[in-house]
Formats: sequence, C-alpha cells, structure tokens
Amino acid sequence: MRNPFSPSIINMLKNCSVAVVMLMTVAGCVVSGPDQNLYNSSLVMAQKGQKENALKNMQTLCSKYPEDKRFCAEAFTLKSELYNDNMNFVKSKLDANPPVSKSVLSAVDKKLSKATAYASNSSETAKYRAKLAEYTKITDQAVMEAKTQSSELEAKGDFFGAYDAALSAKQLDPTVLGPLTDEYGYKAIKSNMPEAEKLLAEDNMKEAKELLTKMAKIDSENSQIKQYLEQATKSDTPDYYIEKGTEARENGELEKALIYFKRALAFPDARQAAQQAIDETRVQLAEVSFLEGV
Repeated sequence: MRNPFSPSIINMLKNCSVAVVMLMTVAGCVVSGPDQNLYNSSLVMAQKGQKENALKNMQTLCSKYPEDKRFCAEAFTLKSELYNDNMNFVKSKLDANPPVSKSVLSAVDKKLSKATAYASNSSETAKYRAKLAEYTKITDQAVMEAKTQSSELEAKGDFFGAYDAALSAKQLDPTVLGPLTDEYGYKAIKSNMPEAEKLLAEDNMKEAKELLTKMAKIDSENSQIKQYLEQATKSDTPDYYIEKGTEARENGELEKALIYFKRALAFPDARQAAQQAIDETRVQLAEVSFLEGV
C-alpha cells in the first residue's frame, strides 16, 4: 500500500517529534520559582542552625529534581553536618568520667538516636550506644548506693550523715534522691534543734555555732536557725567567755567560772588572760576546799 505522506511531510513530523522531546527534557530540568525560593531560604535556614528543616527541604528538592546536583549535594552536606553535630555532643558527654547525671544521659540518648538516623556508617554510633549503656549502669549503681547508705545512716539516727549521703549523689538523679534529701534534711534539723537550744542555754557558743552551721547548710532560710546562729556567732568570743566566767566567779560559782575560762582558751589571743583566770580560780577553789575541810 502506498504511503499517503510524502517524504518531506515525514521528515517534518520527525523533526517536530525531536523538538517536542527536547522541549520536554529541558522543561524537566527547569526549577520552578517557588522551589528556587525554597532552596535559597533553606540555605539561610542552615546558616542559622535550622539544619534539620533545611535538610528536609533539600531532600524534597533532590527527589523532585534529581538532575540538579545542587539539591542532592546540599542534602548530603547537611546530613553529614547533623551527624557530626549530634555525635560531638555525645562524645563530649560520654568522654567525661562516670557517673553522669540522668538528665545528661537522657540528652545523650536523644542525640545518639538522631546521629544514628543521619549516619552513613553505624559502627561509631554502635560504639557509643554501648558506652551509653555502660554509663547508665554506673549511674544507676551510684544512685542505689546513695539510697542504701543514707537509709542505713537514718536507721542509726545519723540524719546529718543520711542527708549528706543523699545530697552527694542528688545531681545524678534529682527525681529519686531529691525527696530523700529533703526528708533527711528536715529530720536533721528537727532532731538537733533541741540540742542547739540546750547548748545556747549553757553558753556553749562554740559547739552551738558548729551545730547550727551544719543546720544552716541544710536550710539557710530557716528564721530560727538564722537567729540562733547569729546569737552563737556574736557570743563565741574570748571576751564573752571571760566576762561570763568572771561574773560566775564573783557569784561564788567557781566550777562554772572554770568552764567559761577554759572555753576562752580556744582563742590564741586570749590564752594568757584565760590561763591566768583559770589559775586564780583554782587557787580560790583550793582555799574553799581547805576551809570546808577545816
């Protein structure tokens, strides 16, 4: 059968087909205005530290325009940077000596999971995942030891010791040890307040000050502790003890006077005066004993 089209018409149709194919190919490589804007804004986002969102945009553009190497190259670069950013955090925390706090371990776990998602090779992330498990075990053990030790000290009535034991590891797990620290601190203050008041009443300001200082470390805002500590600090001086001792001696309370003078001996600058007062008081005691014997 004879071809109804002449050779010239056939050639014209061939040329038109090639032109259409070429036009379609060129059109497929052209990036639309909105996508070009998305690319530009994503570069700015990456510079501002918003790398995760920038990566998502670049991956979308890479899939949409595989012929345009810019998008895939930027996506690869951002992925590598995100991996390094997350792994640098992980390494900085897990290269420190254990134990490490629970809050830090939780942050490391999240960063490590992100790094794993961006990793091209899992060997490094697997290594630090194992290290994270090791550090978590060490921290759990330290917290448990603090709980056990503080509980044992509480059972012995040593509330200051129980408080210190819980406090020493509190930063590792505040959720667990925070309430225990508060409990033992409350008990330490409540149980020792009568002793502090007794020492103040006896004018034993040195020991009262030492005890109240320990209590103030637990609750520095406690008004009663602040008042008592101020009183003890103000009175814990050699002049105070010598004055009280002299007063007691004049009232015939020689044994009581000796107690005050001996407290004044603790102060180097007052030792000579305190020792002289002690010697004089002992002479008086000897005279009284002699007269009573007669």
